[in-house]
Amino acid sequence: MTKSKAKTDHPDRFTYDPILPVPSYGGNVCCSENAVTGGTFNQQQMKTRNDILVYTSNVLKEGIEVSGFIESTLYVSSDVKDTDFTIKLIDVHPDGKAYNLDETIQHARYRQGYGKEVFMEKGKIYKLI
Repeated sequence: MTKSKAKTDHPDRFTYDPILPVPSYGGNVCCSENAVTGGTFNQQQMKTRNDILVYTSNVLKEGIEVSGFIESTLYVSSDVKDTDFTIKLIDVHPDGKAYNLDETIQHARYRQGYGKEVFMEKGKIYKLI
């Protein structure tokens, strides 16, 4: 795979409405007691929401093994001082069912560690790992 800097910047956008938050559906659950059931569930309906971004690869021609810790890096900007960003790795089956394999969430205010709140400023770009 070749990695090169894009010649132009075309950021993807979505609008978050705190009145209608994206629900958690399965996955890693650490602190919500019985509010959310953890595990692998069909995520197919999630991609129909207009407040999430979905990126899909071409159909794999052969199986691959995915093991270990999955790392992700986001470059984000927001017009509010804090928000949460979730990334899910999903396996889409030929019948369209989409099962979560792994996920992570980052509270933007804690991007420098959970002992330090640093809010975002409108128009600035932040790196979330």
